[in-house]
Amino acid sequence: MKRILIGLSIAMLFLFSITLNAQPGKDVCKVEDGRLVFRLNIGWTDEEMRSIREQYDLDSSLVARALNGEHIIEILNVTWEVKMINDQFIELTKATQNIDSYNSWMSNVILKGLYEIINDQVDLPVEYGINKLEKKVLFQKQNRVTFFLPENDVAKTVLLSGTFNRWSTSQTRMQKTDSGWIAELDLYPGKHLYKYIIDGRWKHDRNNDLKEGDGEGGYNSVYFVYNYEFTLNAFRDAKKVILSGSFNEWSDHEIRMIRTLDGWRRPMYLNDGTHTYKFIVDGNWITDPANPDQMTDGTNNTNSVIRFGEAHTFRLDGFHDATNVYLAGSFNDWDGGEIAMERSFEGWQLNYILAPGTYEYKFVVDGNWISDPANTLKVGKGEFVNSVLYFKSNYTFTLRGFESAERVLISGSFNGWDEWNYQLELKDGIWSFPIYLNNGKHTYKFIVDGEWLLDPGNDLWEENEHGSGNSVLWINP
Repeated sequence: MKRILIGLSIAMLFLFSITLNAQPGKDVCKVEDGRLVFRLNIGWTDEEMRSIREQYDLDSSLVARALNGEHIIEILNVTWEVKMINDQFIELTKATQNIDSYNSWMSNVILKGLYEIINDQVDLPVEYGINKLEKKVLFQKQNRVTFFLPENDVAKTVLLSGTFNRWSTSQTRMQKTDSGWIAELDLYPGKHLYKYIIDGRWKHDRNNDLKEGDGEGGYNSVYFVYNYEFTLNAFRDAKKVILSGSFNEWSDHEIRMIRTLDGWRRPMYLNDGTHTYKFIVDGNWITDPANPDQMTDGTNNTNSVIRFGEAHTFRLDGFHDATNVYLAGSFNDWDGGEIAMERSFEGWQLNYILAPGTYEYKFVVDGNWISDPANTLKVGKGEFVNSVLYFKSNYTFTLRGFESAERVLISGSFNGWDEWNYQLELKDGIWSFPIYLNNGKHTYKFIVDGEWLLDPGNDLWEENEHGSGNSVLWINP
């Protein structure tokens, strides 16, 4: 986690979706529905309240009048509205479009700390996920998930906040029942982070053992919405059955199957793509007897296969005299003897199912590893050159006004700040480069004939160690 200085842009506020926290100086501000919102705890001490005013450049009389119960406050031709949330918190709001001298005001506030402590990590996709709940506090029926927070009888308000509502502090209120608090949401399959806000205080789910650091010394709870179930309707007398596959690097102990009346089962989340797997029954590795789809690997072992998502067609023209051609890449741990390509009229081809993402790959022609001659996008140098595939790209970098440039590249956190390989294509006076980017924050620059440039079409930027700044891009789910 590190602080970043943001370029002056009203769009920045919406991108951040800054969330609230009961602790002074941490996440007190957010933008929601076009309004700038401050949440103030009336129980803060004078010193804590003074710290908030200084940090966010709030007028002392404005705060005093809000705490004294005024509902509409006019200051410097700006209208503030005050709302009592509960007996502990008030919200002080104004429309962002009514801010006079916005850039000047924004500059002052940024320098005083009106930016979130941003997590620089990108939201990387996960291959699979299994929940670890001490008590049955989350219930899934198809994609409908019920969150249950037991007890907390004396709490006055409980909210559910997470990646599914951009960490909103007002959107998802939980309903009180005789045994606790509940909220129901429709969530897409995959990984979701969440916390409870109990009377203004953020708490991770104590009944959920699956958690990860929130970057501020606490934890976010993790919940996976399942989309698949492995079944093995046999071996009812076995003592232990383990599921092992390419999705968990063939671990022989990590995923235990659950005993049923008919055999064994394991519900879980599984990412799109082509996955190979086996069952380990009391130490014996077997393929899935109910799944006819199988694939041999480079050591002549046979594995069961399941496939989710859309296929990409890999083609290699020519090489008609080759005995066999294999496809290998980051999607199968570079196994050069697993994915056999099929002969075609032009040469060789294969439809292979992948999850959206960035992949490196090569062809193995009669044992010789070669990059894709038809793909100009490559990484590496010399003998270590791999072809690159951006499958189902979700963003296109564009640069206008440099029609006379000889070469334009894109470099950023998404490619390790590579300076050589990610070249844009010029068409109709616009340089462009389609790419797949994971959810989260990405920093980048253009390289125009050797000169590093911020993106002139993007007002969002942050300082870097060179003092020249980097453009900032957020990809949201």
